[in-house]
Order: sequence, then C-alpha cells, then structure tokens
Amino acid sequence: MDSRSVHAFIVGEHGDSEVVAWSSANVSGVPLSEMCEMRGHYKHKENTAEIATAVKNSAYEIINKKHATYYGIAMSVKRICEVIMRDEKSILPVSHMIHGVYDVDGVSLSMPAIVGAEVSK
Repeated sequence: MDSRSVHAFIVGEHGDSEVVAWSSANVSGVPLSEMCEMRGHYKHKENTAEIATAVKNSAYEIINKKHATYYGIAMSVKRICEVIMRDEKSILPVSHMIHGVYDVDGVSLSMPAIVGAEVSK
C-alpha cells in the first residue's frame, strides 16, 4: 500500500511525550482499523502499541545514525515550499494563527490547514 495514502497524526514533541491520534488515522478516508480488517489483520491493540513504540523511538534511531533530526525538518520545509509555489491548496499540519476555532482566538497552534500561494481570510 502506498504510504502517501496513509494519514495519521502524532501530537506532541518527538520521543516520550508524543501521542498517536489513532482515532483519526485512515487510509484514503477509510478508518485504519477497518482497512486492516479488510486486509486480514485483526490484532489492532497489539499492532498499534508496536507502531506507537516504533514511532516514538524513531527520533532516537535517526539521531544515532545521522547524528541529527534536522533532515526531517528540511523535508517538511521543502514540502511546504512546494505546496506554496505550486499553489496546491494541500492540507498540511502546520502552525498558524487560530481565529474562532474551538473558541480559541489569536493563538498559533499546529493544526491541519489548507496551504497554497493565496492566504484565505
């Protein structure tokens, strides 16, 4: 399965404080657990715990091998620049000023946002 079809969010910093948002994880809009069952995989609790641990430890593995994690940050910046330059209007998890969402106003939060050349108000 193409990894670009898998959509899942990690909340928090890299490492021990991060949390996987399993409730929103999906494959092309199909909930992850449903997609897994369609493919014959039924050990959701065991598998999700294993994946969460692997993701949590991946930053440490990257640091051990590359001595830094800024390559991942550079790839994220590259993608954001592509989206803006091509005016893709893609939905990306980026920090932006929140106005009136969840009764929050004037605070920057990392949330999914439509990113493109034009900023909608």
